[in-house]
Amino acid sequence: MSLGRWYRTLQDIPPRQLLARLNFEAKKTVFPKLPANLRWQLSTRQSPCSPPLRHNYLAHLIAASQNKPVSDLKVGSYEFTFLNETRSLSLPITWNSPDYSRLWQFNLHYFDWIREDIEAVYQHPEFYGEQLQKISTCIKDWIAANPLWSFDGWHPYTTSLRIVNWTFAIHTFPELATPQVLNNLWQQVCFLDRNKEFFAGGNHLLENLRALIIGGLNFDDSQAQRIVQKALDLLEEQLQIQILKDGGHYELSPMYHLIVINLVGECMVCLQSAGQSIPATISSALNQMLDFLEAIRLQDGQYPLWNDCAYNVAPSLNSTRDWIRPLCGQPRISKLPELQARLLQSANIEALEAQSSLPETSSSHLASSGYHILRQGNLEVTFDCASPCPKELPPHAHADCLSTDVYWQGQPVMVETGTSQYGSGPIRSYERSTQAHNTIALSSSSDREGTAKLDFMSQSEIWSSFRVGRKAQPFGQNWGHDQCWQWTQAGHDGYLRMTFQTSHHRWIGISENIVVVLDHLAATPTKTRSAIRWRSHFHLAPGIQLSSAATSTKFMGKLDEHSIYMQLVGTTQQDQVDVFSPATSVSWYAPEFGKRLPRSLLQIEGWLQPTHRFLGLVLGIGESPNLTWHMRNAHLSLAISQKGIIDCCWRKNRLSTTISY
Repeated sequence: MSLGRWYRTLQDIPPRQLLARLNFEAKKTVFPKLPANLRWQLSTRQSPCSPPLRHNYLAHLIAASQNKPVSDLKVGSYEFTFLNETRSLSLPITWNSPDYSRLWQFNLHYFDWIREDIEAVYQHPEFYGEQLQKISTCIKDWIAANPLWSFDGWHPYTTSLRIVNWTFAIHTFPELATPQVLNNLWQQVCFLDRNKEFFAGGNHLLENLRALIIGGLNFDDSQAQRIVQKALDLLEEQLQIQILKDGGHYELSPMYHLIVINLVGECMVCLQSAGQSIPATISSALNQMLDFLEAIRLQDGQYPLWNDCAYNVAPSLNSTRDWIRPLCGQPRISKLPELQARLLQSANIEALEAQSSLPETSSSHLASSGYHILRQGNLEVTFDCASPCPKELPPHAHADCLSTDVYWQGQPVMVETGTSQYGSGPIRSYERSTQAHNTIALSSSSDREGTAKLDFMSQSEIWSSFRVGRKAQPFGQNWGHDQCWQWTQAGHDGYLRMTFQTSHHRWIGISENIVVVLDHLAATPTKTRSAIRWRSHFHLAPGIQLSSAATSTKFMGKLDEHSIYMQLVGTTQQDQVDVFSPATSVSWYAPEFGKRLPRSLLQIEGWLQPTHRFLGLVLGIGESPNLTWHMRNAHLSLAISQKGIIDCCWRKNRLSTTISY
């Protein structure tokens, strides 16, 4: 165990957050051992019997019953698919098992699948009895198998998601609102009210607040209203902290941004359905988040996989945008899923359809988040110059500063790894590392002959599943345009604060079908430092395989019918250039949890000598760029036919880039 690493990890965590963690862990250990009545009184100090239901709350969710009797015959098992893993679970269901991954087990307790079943009944009313029976059976089985303070069922996070899903279920299927179910739902609300995740913060705390608002509004009494009001006040406070000036969520993951904007939207429609007003700060935050969402939308409707991020965990970007727009007074773009349409109806919000298509999104420069997307025609290039995470909230950080992805017609050409799992181990460690992203990692060695194995280090001190010690910080964020070029640039200090004492700067430029990536490494002169080895990574999308020309600096591949051309800039004969095929590469693409797709990797290595180095890549789609370059001292000149000359100069610890014609 490294005490220094623990210190660097904990020094940014506020004492109140650490104390909240200790308090929660102590209760989690002690409370399950107490008698049931005492456990309940100490946990909630409320009556375990639910208050009466609120009249007309979420009234539009009710599904059309076929008035057919529901069979008492229970199905022997149910099939659940989470994270691309399917299991058939027999009744009574085993809710907690060492055979499940922790995240799969969490998903089982969420009851998120209820939303899919509700949508199925709206589309096919003849399924009403079948889906009612399944939901009723699983809820009753969960109640029987999960007494208060049993885990993971009563983890505040799983409790939060389950409260909302059960709420939607009892208003879709009124037959579910039995005393047994309502009492347990009320108990979950009371438990959560006294066990919010102040020890985690971030999106977890927001999920707690959504559940307390939506779940508390079920019940029509003064105690329930106090729970709702406390949660609403705290939601206002947290959104002012967690939503950045550009509208991004401060955990800097598009996936969690989608989760947060959906939960805020659901809070708003449920409050309005209950006849309660929406604080202006919450409406304003929702508008900001919608602007951010539209700014990061790629041509195919997806989003960049920055930090912990995957597809098919949160609702899709397009469906989220379409149902949130009416909440912000804007028309929807396409037909809404029935559940979202009925939520809006319950809040008396009309979802008008846009009469014309939206204009194409121009380049996006989200300075507060540190994210940039350069756009020109069919070309989109993303640039991550963000901090890895809020200082006190490192779980979803990757060591990915200055990573660059390229998309053509919405399809990835060069794309970072993504996230396939949260469980601790080599897969998780790699996916969070600098080596899994399209940027540069460093190593040091006194062995310049290359006989010793080199250990390349990440720019941020990523360790375990959710921890970060030393955190790389970006600087020098800038962007602009010059005739046919759009560009952005930044640097980070991740290697300055290590023994390398080296800064990394990157300049990105696009013009029509051409992408230029220029890097500069600058080491502080010192007599005691070991030699520095750099490694630049370019991870290609699955299906693209590179072949090299006569020289080892030019490569060609195929994306559908489009040819991809890549040419290295700034390399020398001493540098090592490797192209790994999907069969030999250590790289993979993980667009979803539980899915890893093999792919090719272009990797370049060299020694940093004497103290600084330029290197780069020019990528062309459809035709090969005609270029020349020369490098002298602290200056790199890159001439591209019909595009001008890009001059990069390192002067007074600053990277200066100009374009001439």
